[in-house]
Amino acid sequence: MANIEALKKSRKNERAAFTKASNRVEELIALEDVDICELEAELNVFKGKVDRLENTHSNILELLPEKDYDAEFEIVEDFR
Repeated sequence: MANIEALKKSRKNERAAFTKASNRVEELIALEDVDICELEAELNVFKGKVDRLENTHSNILELLPEKDYDAEFEIVEDFR
């Protein structure tokens, strides 16, 4: 169970990083004279955050007891 708690703690930090990267991409998209190279770089950063968060979500779901799976799955889906 400790491993699940460590993953959930990691997920909290990953969600914060995801949100920060998402906000940065949105800021760049809103600019009239956005630098396409900068936008592409930030999109790559964002994709990395998405991939890492998805991996952590999957790891948490794999370790959960069946009785807790549905509730946790809904949390994951709400975040998507």
